[in-house]
Amino acid sequence: MDQKLLPKQKKINNHFNKHDIRPDAAWELDKVVKLMTVTYPDMIIRLEAHTDPVGSYAYNDDLSERRAKSTYEYLIAHGVSPEQIVSYKGFGKREPINDCTGRADCTPDELELNRRTEFPIVQIKKGRHLLAKQ
Repeated sequence: MDQKLLPKQKKINNHFNKHDIRPDAAWELDKVVKLMTVTYPDMIIRLEAHTDPVGSYAYNDDLSERRAKSTYEYLIAHGVSPEQIVSYKGFGKREPINDCTGRADCTPDELELNRRTEFPIVQIKKGRHLLAKQ
């Protein structure tokens, strides 16, 4: 599948302890909305939200769920059909993208990389062919 379909970033980041959509994230999500409503209206994605390692598992699980939900609500409010998002889920701090374990061993920028919501493509119709990503 052509992974260049979604914006190069393929994710948005969040501020520490926040679940709202930042202006830079809104800009990225607006590109996703256009892609899903104009270019590939049959595209289906899922939303996967994550946190940095600071805080308890329970707190970060809740925070990541709120991040996933706010991303879902943004996309729906801006024209993406609910049927185009098969799920939104928070993973808390269980799937870091670097080796950060806390504030003591990570820079603020490294911590921020883990505070993200990703939107992998589940399936998309391209011409007459159905492409599915497992």
